[in-house]
Amino acid sequence: MISFSGLATGLDTTPLISQLVNAEGAPLARLKSKQGLIDSRSRKITTLRTRLDDLRNAALALDSRREALPAALSSSNTARVRGTVAGGSPPARFDLEVLSLARGARMYSSSFASSSAAGLFGSGQLEITTSAGTSTVSVDGSDTLETVRQKIQDLNLPLTASVLNDGAGFRLQLSGSGVGAANAVTVNEVGTSFGLALPANIVSVASDASFRIDGISMTRGSNTVSGAFPGVTLELLSVSPVGEQTSVEVSSDPAALEAAVKKGGDAYNSVNSFIQGESTWTGQQKPADSLSGDSMLRSVQSRLRGVLSAPVAGVTGPNTSLRRLGVSLPRDGSLLR
Repeated sequence: MISFSGLATGLDTTPLISQLVNAEGAPLARLKSKQGLIDSRSRKITTLRTRLDDLRNAALALDSRREALPAALSSSNTARVRGTVAGGSPPARFDLEVLSLARGARMYSSSFASSSAAGLFGSGQLEITTSAGTSTVSVDGSDTLETVRQKIQDLNLPLTASVLNDGAGFRLQLSGSGVGAANAVTVNEVGTSFGLALPANIVSVASDASFRIDGISMTRGSNTVSGAFPGVTLELLSVSPVGEQTSVEVSSDPAALEAAVKKGGDAYNSVNSFIQGESTWTGQQKPADSLSGDSMLRSVQSRLRGVLSAPVAGVTGPNTSLRRLGVSLPRDGSLLR
């Protein structure tokens, strides 16, 4: 390797050049160091924001009567009846007997030798009545089961039309889209011989659910029963054997409330722990990226502590704040009950 260090003058210029380069790079090194501190503090602020978001979400989960007073529904036979209940609903207890489930309409045509052969069922009209009114399908000698099915589908009625291969032949099936008497489907044939209205081909007639609550007869247009008791929704799943009753009880759910309150307390303590870790004097100098002394931390901590003693809007009586309910803070600021 050839070196020109000190050429002509005998002066070793290599150290001088290195010093000049280092001097020129010093401002950049300081900027990089400052950038590192800024990035580190930014990450800490992001951590604090995430913990505050968790606290906010936990508080929002308890900001209404429905959420602050969770309720539970139990059924003695969940294969027969199950349900849900909204928080804040009053307690209730009753016996329920399912007499019949809500059903939808379903019918078949008579069996035909082919789904693609024409002229098997004559010419005329099918008058189909649904909740949308009465619609007419014209049928001629060129139609097949498949083309009639498509004509019905093209009407966009609240039903589906299909073709069933029963192994011995093909049948046109009409199936209502909903359950309950309001979703009835009837067919009147004029000149055709599908047999859709024959009693033997009607598998299911649209009908309402029928049940008794404590011996009181009731009906609904679906198997989802709401409005019988405030906030209670029941799902009827199967018909009760004669004489069998299912006991249903609505009661408060203290375990759910305890879990929600604990989640809020844990979120509060997580925020406080972060603030304490950044600001508490431990006898050792804080690292350069510490947020100690930052007014933001003091503001957050002060506002959170203020929540404990501030009266809750709309609440009257002796327990108008969290502190009045026995919630307190020790010296480290963590939440105690």
